[in-house]
Amino acid sequence: MIEAGKIKGLTCLTTLLELRYLLRRKKEYNEEQVETYISQIMSILEVIVPDEISLLRANRLQSENLLDPFDTILLSFSIGVRPATFISRDTDFLKIAKRFIEVAIPEDFSF
Repeated sequence: MIEAGKIKGLTCLTTLLELRYLLRRKKEYNEEQVETYISQIMSILEVIVPDEISLLRANRLQSENLLDPFDTILLSFSIGVRPATFISRDTDFLKIAKRFIEVAIPEDFSF
């Protein structure tokens, strides 16, 4: 859907930082594979830098919910770009996120 231009996709810069870290450390991809994957994501999604308000909101959200720092910043950012639908396969994260924003899994958009 995003690739076809039917919906606009956004992500937060901190999500790319987390993904790069995970691919390097946890999945053991080489540097070229990591940067190719990140570049592919950046070619289809608009990457937004979280602002001060998003970070302050993230601090509050994390104090009230069991969220890791990266997920907290992404959720806060998503709340700030309404109307938006948060799309993820992370069911634990979606349970928390749906209290604040509309959520979906990628398969919901398969036509």
